[in-house]
Amino acid sequence: MQILSWNSCGLGLARKKRTVSKLIRDFDIEVCFLFETKLQSYSDRLVFQLWNISNVSWFGNEAEGTKGGILAMWDNSKFAVSSVEYGHGWIGLFGQNVLTGFLGAVVGVYALCNQADRLLLWKDLRILKAAFECPWFLAGDFNETMLRSDRSSGFINKVGSTTFRLFIDDCNLIEYNMSEGLYTWFRGGSMSKLDRIFSSPCCHLQFPLLSLRRLPRGFSDHCPLILGVLPAEKGWIPFKFMDYWLHHPNFKDIVKGI
Repeated sequence: MQILSWNSCGLGLARKKRTVSKLIRDFDIEVCFLFETKLQSYSDRLVFQLWNISNVSWFGNEAEGTKGGILAMWDNSKFAVSSVEYGHGWIGLFGQNVLTGFLGAVVGVYALCNQADRLLLWKDLRILKAAFECPWFLAGDFNETMLRSDRSSGFINKVGSTTFRLFIDDCNLIEYNMSEGLYTWFRGGSMSKLDRIFSSPCCHLQFPLLSLRRLPRGFSDHCPLILGVLPAEKGWIPFKFMDYWLHHPNFKDIVKGI
């Protein structure tokens, strides 16, 4: 799986479109989520400007005025989507990774700054997770922190952070740690970690080489996040083993097949 998740803070400028197109091409992306597009409509023409291949498909959540908006795009030859679900602040793509046959969902989330709206979003996603019993990748701008270290100021909203952690725990998701940097959002002297990618434990087992990279933010307040098998750096790379792999029902069979 190769996933791009970015709050682009608008998608009208040609330079932002070129940046998205280059990221998709350079990292061989399979699924792309763009958040806060600020667009009230989408078109094939726009999508082909961003991802000029014949197999691209897309689905969009329109912005409310100049706020919000999500554009989901995917390469059907690599991730074959069988169902698209959506709601206020999220889009879920349910399908199959063509290369491995892995069945699951890739869900993109854009949470609003209002805590009450975020609580409703966490509730909707809990319902979605219960309705579709399959592995998840969950990516997006969650507009919430978990720890004091997630903000340069050290400030934390205890209620907001607690409800966010409970939502992640209830959905049985594990966060991917960024390979560099602490923060994903920058404005003036303020810095926060608002953008994240999570997945179900079995996704870590099925795709053990995935890592999360934070890229330079460029023309947005937010940094793009790339989850994928990234080019290896020179030198010795230690073997990684996750204890929870042992609890997967197919662990022994997968190991034997390697």
